[in-house]
Amino acid sequence: MSVGICRNFILQMIKSIFSEPLQRYLEKRPPSPIEVIVELKNDPNHLASLISRQAKITNIKISFSEQLESINNVLKNTGGIILDTAWINKTIKVRIPVNGLNELANIQSIKIIDLPHQIRRDVK
Repeated sequence: MSVGICRNFILQMIKSIFSEPLQRYLEKRPPSPIEVIVELKNDPNHLASLISRQAKITNIKISFSEQLESINNVLKNTGGIILDTAWINKTIKVRIPVNGLNELANIQSIKIIDLPHQIRRDVK
């Protein structure tokens, strides 16, 4: 596989982590830094063998803290900062220079990177 093909594949993988609204926003070449929401993947291994609700919550919090540490390291290297966190839905609000987004997107535990938006109630 040539270097160009590998690079394009990696760029596509990174881009797939960016939400469509974030991709459209980035195409406009926004000012830097940018505020984004990072949503982490669920880790079913932490819940599989647990029985009590309290033990599950404790493990989710521990897993979130571990994932947060690797994200914080990338943010320090890119000049970004954590603004807020929510362990219950595994999200992190960060401010990061636009040119640091690709490095952030390389973290395996990230599910999606999105623009901040208001959460709407699901009414049926």
